[in-house]
Amino acid sequence: MENNTARWFRLGKRILFSGVIVFGIYLMIMVTGFILNKGIDYNFIGNYGLLAGLIILIAVLPIHKIIYFGGRGIQGTHNLELFSDESLQKKVHDLHENEYKTIIDKWRTELTISGLATILIALGLF
Repeated sequence: MENNTARWFRLGKRILFSGVIVFGIYLMIMVTGFILNKGIDYNFIGNYGLLAGLIILIAVLPIHKIIYFGGRGIQGTHNLELFSDESLQKKVHDLHENEYKTIIDKWRTELTISGLATILIALGLF
């Protein structure tokens, strides 16, 4: 069992990384807005910040999991891919998880925090 210091350190690292992502997003939006509008336009920054936050949150959604497990309630356990035995179902799920790990899966928490922070900042700029 890990101690609380390591857990808080890992959480702080995630929040710091999310802050860097949010800062980078708004820096790019501000530079783009400054070039296009010849000045700082808060509505432009707010609109595109909201759009960027929504794009990040949509990208983080586990769409393959929603599709894979979403039809389970309709189809029941008679599907050939889903076993009625829970231990076999967990083994298939773990194999599927290990095979299709992407960079988004590894950074899902950080990207979710940064997407929500980007949306909250954008709503504050309106």
